Amino acid sequence: RVLSERKADITSILQGCLDRVGEQLERGEEPCNQAHFPVLNPFDFEDLEALAKHDFTIDLHTDVVDKALQDLVESVLQIVWGNVKIENEASRRSLEKYNTALHDRMEILEH
Repeated sequence: RVLSERKADITSILQGCLDRVGEQLERGEEPCNQAHFPVLNPFDFEDLEALAKHDFTIDLHTDVVDKALQDLVESVLQIVWGNVKIENEASRRSLEKYNTALHDRMEILEH
């Protein structure tokens, strides 16, 4: 069920790309040879008032493909960890704390 939902998300994104190429061909234009996916948090930087009030903690580079893939990975990992019994809880907690700290540092480096 999870995979079919995520597949539908990715298929919808790819269909949008195909539709765009079809529209370009109908207008007699040369189709773009590079995929452009819509960002999740679009922002118009020409509006200075909105720029001053903008929340810059939001990732402006994340697009719909990033989100679909992230949701897929999270869904699969939830299923795996929901069905796999952890033998060493102390090791698990230690690794979880280490991974969380590493993830936080990587987020800081990205911004």
